[in-house]
Amino acid sequence: DVVFLVDLKDLKFSYDVEKKYQLMGNYEIFNLPFKLSLNHDREKKSFFLNLESKNIRLKIENFTQYGEKNFNGFLDAKILNDTNSFDYLIKDNSFFVISKDENFKGNIDLKPFYLKLDLNFDEFDIKNFLKENSIFINLINSEILNNQNINADINVNLNKIKNFKYLEKIFIKSVFEEGNIFLKDINTNWNDSVLIKIDDTQLINEGNKVNLVGSIIFNFIDLDKFYRHYQINKNKRDEIKKIKFDFFLNINEKQIQINNAKIDDLPNNNINNFLDQLNLRRTNFFNKVTFRNFVKDFFENYQEG
Repeated sequence: DVVFLVDLKDLKFSYDVEKKYQLMGNYEIFNLPFKLSLNHDREKKSFFLNLESKNIRLKIENFTQYGEKNFNGFLDAKILNDTNSFDYLIKDNSFFVISKDENFKGNIDLKPFYLKLDLNFDEFDIKNFLKENSIFINLINSEILNNQNINADINVNLNKIKNFKYLEKIFIKSVFEEGNIFLKDINTNWNDSVLIKIDDTQLINEGNKVNLVGSIIFNFIDLDKFYRHYQINKNKRDEIKKIKFDFFLNINEKQIQINNAKIDDLPNNNINNFLDQLNLRRTNFFNKVTFRNFVKDFFENYQEG
């Protein structure tokens, strides 16, 4: 099966009497340019590879030693400004890899193609991850991840997100399935007062616009603490166990629409009318002051309902 097509710009091959071979090429995958250099030493049974793509600020250096059936080696990968080192093994049409710090573990089955990754981060900078020219946005816009033949499960554990105070212990499970990208499960804890769960969510690329469509659930474990933090008036502090929304998030423009709200599994007309008016104003929920005011207005309207 075809996984992706390569647009080859040029390719050079050379060899010498010492049984050393060199391959150099420039090519594009989904309009992303790559530069490749590969050296093969038959006497030492080894490869050295250098792969670069300036557009996504990627550089990989790899050394491989091979035997009769297995390949093993190590590589240094620089993505944006971060450099990581990995050990790997290729055996029986499968590729196993682990980072030196053990925060990255994965395996790839080649026939059929299947990828499984487990990633662990202490702190994650989501603003750099989602900015216009980030490697994530470039990959999504390239549509390389929407290939019908790419199937993958990627699990991510984060201790915290940079500049997002109180948001801790984040788990993200994403699934790539027959050209579709789903966020099957996102769980996090906000200030030990709310358990947040995002599910039934799909990542969609339309006209170089990256959108998330799904639902989000807030389960309150310490409602008083939540009310105190947002300074909700005491006469507005109703007993609530759960709030659920459907949402549409445009990542490029940082715009979100929220609708179909349910409080303790029941719809509320006042709340949904309030959200409809809010969506028309294209409110920027990523602004802390705006979000705090939204929370206060939400409970004002719920009280009236």
